Amino acid sequence: KTMQSINGTLAKVKLSACENYEFNSDQYWVCVLRHTGRTLFHPVGTCKMGPSIDLSTVVDPRLRVKNIKRLRVVDASIMPMLPSAHINAAAIMIGEKGAAMIEKDHTTNEVFSDTCRV
Repeated sequence: KTMQSINGTLAKVKLSACENYEFNSDQYWVCVLRHTGRTLFHPVGTCKMGPSIDLSTVVDPRLRVKNIKRLRVVDASIMPMLPSAHINAAAIMIGEKGAAMIEKDHTTNEVFSDTCRV
């Protein structure tokens, strides 16, 4: 009602990725959201950690990316869900633990002999 009282109109956002959809259709807005939607929060859980036999995981428990040698993910993306508190402490812990794993693997040469298997 507020927008109607001031004769407000919906501005048409020109987004080339969505030009095949009719403006203001559900498909149009889904497309716009997929291409422009962002979060102001800390994304987590984008690189699932778990055992090698779990095909939905990205990294193993030693933070190694599956099927890619000498690459690890050492950040909040391995967290399965947001904690109830700010993620800063958890992210620092992940970094510290990841650094210790990398150091251990390099000093024992595990990084060259122990590969992540699927």
